Amino acid sequence: MNDDHIEIEDCVIEENNTHSIDSLRQKAVLKRQTTLDAFFSNEPNRKVFISDKLIRRKAKNNRMSITITHSESYSHLFVSQSWDFSVISKSKLKSRKSFGSVVEEVHHGGNGKGSSDDWARMSGVMKKANYTIYVRLPYSICNMINGTARYDIIQTAISKLLKPLKTYKQIEECIRSYSRTTNFAALGQLFEAVLNETLRVEYLTTVVPFMAKLALQSPSLITQPIPILRRGNFGSVTISQHQAASLLAHAFFCTFPNRNIVSNELPSVNFCRLFSLHSANVVEKLRCLMHYFHMISKKMPTGLLTIRRQNSSAPNWSSMHLPLSELYVSHKGTIEDDGYGMLQVDFANEFIGGGVLSSGCVQEEIRFLICPEMIVSMILCERMHHNEAIVICGAEQFSDYDGYGSSFRWRPMKKMHSFP
Repeated sequence: MNDDHIEIEDCVIEENNTHSIDSLRQKAVLKRQTTLDAFFSNEPNRKVFISDKLIRRKAKNNRMSITITHSESYSHLFVSQSWDFSVISKSKLKSRKSFGSVVEEVHHGGNGKGSSDDWARMSGVMKKANYTIYVRLPYSICNMINGTARYDIIQTAISKLLKPLKTYKQIEECIRSYSRTTNFAALGQLFEAVLNETLRVEYLTTVVPFMAKLALQSPSLITQPIPILRRGNFGSVTISQHQAASLLAHAFFCTFPNRNIVSNELPSVNFCRLFSLHSANVVEKLRCLMHYFHMISKKMPTGLLTIRRQNSSAPNWSSMHLPLSELYVSHKGTIEDDGYGMLQVDFANEFIGGGVLSSGCVQEEIRFLICPEMIVSMILCERMHHNEAIVICGAEQFSDYDGYGSSFRWRPMKKMHSFP
């Protein structure tokens, strides 16, 4: 039985809580077909579960039963909770489509607070077992609004932006149709007061339709679930710059669903907060981001972006007797220019990216604005421990700048080069 190519016709989750007097049975049914790699991303994780006896798997007559058992002991009270995933398969898939892990991708049918708590406990069990969790993408099968697939609404709205726009208000109307975003002060100021007429027309007629196309290409560009680089764990993700651009287009159109369902350690990635602010440097941030899309609309870069998470215990400096390497300190220049080709280090926010998509505009935020592909790390990376580092390789610089903080201003680069 080849797990990686099984088509799931129906998936039911049933919970039996032996702590309750009455057996609690809750069901959640997948709304669409997906593949079994949405349940288990790779063989090593599967072996971990089996060796720890957390999962029992049985295959019989094309039916697979997966049981996750979590037990907790409170004094003399023993609580056992189990979830049973029944998967019925019929045929092999001709093409694979992955939508993410079972924790994020199964639509939960419960309505009360207890149901949400039970679902959260299930997610907690998966995390304690070091189970891989995934980015919840806009086209997730459980991205729902009042029982309707939210991505159907998103597709319809963004498709209206594929043709040349007459006004930036059409962007607002698009985002309002599927999100709660109501304030677009910075976006309005950018198009009405900052951009010259030539650039404004080019953005509306060429760049925004290109961004809409990028967003709608995501399901065919990103066909595998993207693992979240979790707190305290080593891991890396490599994607193409084209895939990164598609993810950033979705962030611009504010299509990412609630991220707390998957993890409460992730920063927000939609641009809605940025659109709503009034300060001058926020408009300059939007200039950086729109310039990025403008540049790649002319020529899509073909490189790779790698985001790696690592951690290490601090050395015992008092017991070390070796001399430090020679150190040169300069009060002139910038990291991005004078540190070109070197390892560049930024000590800043525990949430990578800091306030780049809100009001922050200092060292870390500026670095992310001139290399917008770095923002993809915010989609993947949970909050950092004090002994962790996130390494980004391959993010290209598209803009330059003057000033710092409230005086920050975008300016075009004299010469394009890549950040190693």
